[in-house]
Amino acid sequence: MVALGVGWNFLFVGGTVLLGRAHHPAERFRAQAVNDFSVFGMSATCSLSACMLGLARRALGGHAVLLLATTTCGVALTENEREAEPTL
Repeated sequence: MVALGVGWNFLFVGGTVLLGRAHHPAERFRAQAVNDFSVFGMSATCSLSACMLGLARRALGGHAVLLLATTTCGVALTENEREAEPTL
């Protein structure tokens, strides 16, 4: 678990540095602010989603939630592959 945390921190700091280098100095801080807001916003959204998933599991049962999650992932992967195909 410690190695996972250390690795995550290195990737987070490295990505932030690369993001800063990819933008002009005038827009560097705004790009980093948008990046940080997106990362921490998605973290909060996922945490709340996990809580809602736990409540749904308690109300609907484990098999219904598993079916819902599998279907959602299948649709997301299908849409991702459809977008990846080149159009002629």
